[in-house]
Amino acid sequence: MARQLARDLLDQLVDLHERNPGRVRPPFRKVPRSDRSGRPLLSEDIKDLHDTLKAVESLGAIKIYMGKGELAHLPEKIRLVDINKLRGFLGRAAISKKVGSAIQGLRKMPERDALEALGLIERFEYAWNRGVSAFGMKLEDTNAAENFLRAICIVLEGNPNGDDMRTLSRRGLGDSKYLERSAGSLASCLREIGLVPAGLTPMEALDHLGIKKLRPPVLIAGPISVAGVNTGELPFVGLPAESFADIALTSPINSVLTIENMSSFQRHVAEAKRQDEVVLYTGGFPSTPVQSGLKRILELAPNAVTFHWGDIDPHGLWIAETIRSIAGTTFRPHLMSIEIARKHGAPSPGYPKLSEYPESSPLKPLATFLASPDAAVLEQEEIEPEQIK
Repeated sequence: MARQLARDLLDQLVDLHERNPGRVRPPFRKVPRSDRSGRPLLSEDIKDLHDTLKAVESLGAIKIYMGKGELAHLPEKIRLVDINKLRGFLGRAAISKKVGSAIQGLRKMPERDALEALGLIERFEYAWNRGVSAFGMKLEDTNAAENFLRAICIVLEGNPNGDDMRTLSRRGLGDSKYLERSAGSLASCLREIGLVPAGLTPMEALDHLGIKKLRPPVLIAGPISVAGVNTGELPFVGLPAESFADIALTSPINSVLTIENMSSFQRHVAEAKRQDEVVLYTGGFPSTPVQSGLKRILELAPNAVTFHWGDIDPHGLWIAETIRSIAGTTFRPHLMSIEIARKHGAPSPGYPKLSEYPESSPLKPLATFLASPDAAVLEQEEIEPEQIK
C-alpha cells in the first residue's frame, strides 16, 4: 500500500509539471498521512513510504522536506528536481512523445486539411502538451478525439440533405446518438473557433448550423399550389422538402418574407400578410429545406424583394445574413432597425466582433450598433407585426 501511495504522489508531481512545463518554481506535493480511504497510515506504512521516496531522492529526481518539531522524523512534502529522472523511475514517457504520437494519428485523418485550416489539431496538441483535456478529451482518448473531429467536419458540411440529427449522426459516424450526446463539447468547440455566436445552448448551436433534432415540414403562406392543389386559401401549410419541386404560384407576388420565430410568423400571417406576398417560417436558423424552399420561390418570382424579420441580436443577425446570401441584392430587413432596437429593446454590453461585419451588407449599420457599448437587443415577439413596405 505504501509503495502505491508513493507512486500516486510521484505521478501527481509529474502531472503538475506537464500541465505547466514552463513554470518558474518546481511543483511540490504534500506527503499523505492517510490512505485512499482516509484511514491514518500505520508506522510501518509511513516507514515504507519514506524509504521509497528516499530511493527516488537518491536518484536526483526529487527532494524531500521533513516535518518540524515532533514531526521532524516524518517526510512533510516533496519537490521536483529532475523531471526526466522521475519519468524514468516511473516508466512514464515524456508527454511530448505521447502527444507527438497522438497528433500524428490525428493528422492521418481524411479530414486533415479542413481540421488544420480551422486550427483544431493544433488546439488538441497545445492542450495535451499542457496535460489538460481538449474539449473534454484527454491524451489517452485519441479514438474519441478522432470521432469528435470527424463530427465537427460533418456539422460544418452544412447538412446538404436536410437530415434530422440522428440520421445525420448515424450516416456520418455510425452512431445515431453521437451528435446529440456530444452537443455540449461540439458547441464549445464551434464557439471557440467563431462559427456560432456566444450565448446559444448546445442544441441551439447545432440548430444554428442547420442540424435539427427533427426534420419538421416547412411552413409557408401565400398564393401557391402544390402538385396542382391550390393551398393559397389556407392560412399556411406545412410542406416536406420534397414538395418544393411541385410548387407553383397561383398569382404574381412582389415580396417574400422570412420570419425567425413561430409566434411572429403566425401573427404576421393572420394580421399583416399582403395578397402579393409569400411568407416562410425559418424556425430559428433556416434548415436546408427552408433554404431550398426560399430558392424555389425566388426562381418562380425572380423580381420579388426578399425581407427578413427576426431577433435583433448576433444570432438573429446571422440568420438574416444567411437569408441575404440567398436573396442577393433584393434583400431588405423588416422591423430590424436601430431605432426599433433602441425603443423596444433591452440594453446590452455590445458584441465587439460584429464591428468587423462586411461593409457591403445592408445589415452593416445594425451590426455596428450591436457592436457598440450602447447596444440594445430585441426579441421579435416584443413588437407588433406590420405589413412590409
